[in-house]
Order: sequence, then structure tokens, then C-alpha cells
Amino acid sequence: MKKLWAISLSIVLVFGMATALWAVNESINIVLTVGSDTALVNGEKIKLDVAPAIISGRAMVPLRFVQEQLMPDCSSLEWNGKTKEVTINNIPLAQLDCNYVSSLQEENENLIEENKRLNEKIDELERENDPLPEEDTLPPIEYSKNGIIFTLKSVTKERGPIVDGDHTYHLRLNVKIRNLTESSCRFPADRTKMFFDGTIYNQVGYDKTFINSIPGGAERSGWIRFPLKTSKKTVKFEFVIWPSDAINHFDFFLKVNLDEAIPNSTRPSPR
Repeated sequence: MKKLWAISLSIVLVFGMATALWAVNESINIVLTVGSDTALVNGEKIKLDVAPAIISGRAMVPLRFVQEQLMPDCSSLEWNGKTKEVTINNIPLAQLDCNYVSSLQEENENLIEENKRLNEKIDELERENDPLPEEDTLPPIEYSKNGIIFTLKSVTKERGPIVDGDHTYHLRLNVKIRNLTESSCRFPADRTKMFFDGTIYNQVGYDKTFINSIPGGAERSGWIRFPLKTSKKTVKFEFVIWPSDAINHFDFFLKVNLDEAIPNSTRPSPR
């Protein structure tokens, strides 16, 4: 008498050290008959490459047929003739349409490319270092972001102490910061820089009022001092603002035409 085996709709496949579980949501009834090269899948006859057999008391079934019937199209079976091993690849952890999986992979690749393109655009914009039109070089100059408004109110020339018989001079930037939306923000004046003729100059003094945070709805005014290297050209200043979330700090650049911005009179530096 011929014997029949029914393969259940849930199977566990173990290959080497890997274990994969794949549950079929729809009912699949497979009938294999020992010695017959015809199988029944939900009542439909399908031709087998090799018939099931009993060897040494064990029932042997064609594994590729089982893989093709119970697993999605994205799975594959490989035979290693040297090691006599069979490997089933791409066994999903849940039943998913392979076309849907492929579309997700393609969408993910597109998102990676788009993210790369956007990061390159951000880098390009940051390298421009000049978000203001060329004509905005005469104070007052205003820059705003995330509800924080920075105003460069004026630039003045200060006479400093006498060094080697000559007066030294400074540039004094008079600025105001208004915090309209953040719970608090900081203006680290010590990080302000001046760019002129390919050289970067650090500030040489600043108003200590900028040491403290600026609460929401408040404003703060003060000054920053730089060495005076020219009074006839356009120079560039870099400023930094720290919102309450310091990780998302932002810096920006303002150009100033010193020839037009500095008044004719010179004030002495405060002691």
C-alpha cells in the first residue's frame, strides 16, 4: 500500500546554526505519495522532478518543490555538491509579497540618495557663508532664525591705549539679540570672529552681559571689540547663537562695509 504525507502549513527549517520560522497565512495542503512523481497542492496535480522515497526507514521528499510551494518567490535554494549541503536563502520572518519587499528596498535606496543630495546641498549653502544680499553691508543689519533675532546695530572706531608712542584702535560692534520663541538662548560673544584679507581675527573683548542666558521674550544689548586692521574695506564677521538645545546651535556671517559704516568721529575705548 502506498503511504501519504501531508506537509503542515507552518514549518521550521534548520540549516547549520541558523533557524528560520515562516508561517503561511493561507491554507496550503500538499500531498506527496511515495514512489509517485505527481503531487497534489490544494487538489491540483503538479509534476515532480523526483518522486518521494523511503530510505533507511526515513521519508525523503524533494526539498526544492517544498521550498517553491511554501515560500515566496524571493527565496532560493542552493546545492553544494562538495559538502552535500542544501541552503535556502532569503527566508522571510513573515509572509510578505516579494514585489512589496523589492519596492521597499528600492524606496530605501532612493531615500539614501536623496538624503545624500540634501546633505551636499546643506554643505554647499554653509560654505557660501553669506546669507545676506550684497547691499546689506551697512548697519543696522538684521538676521533671524528660529524666533531669535540678531541685530548688528552699529560699528564704531575706538581709540585704545598708547603703544610705542602711538594710539591703538579697535572696531566696536554694537549688537542686540531678541529671543522671541526659545525658552532660553545664549550668545557666546567670545566665539565671534572677523575675516579680512584671508586672515581670521578673534575678538579682543566683549560685554560681560552676554555671559548669561537670554530668557524667552527678553533681549540683550552689548558690544564686541576687534583689532582695527582696516577702515576702508568690507570685512566679514561670524556669529554663533545657542538655542536652549545647544546641539542645534547655528552660526551665520554678516558683511560690513567699514568705509560707510564707521562714523567720522572716534570714541575712546571704555576702561
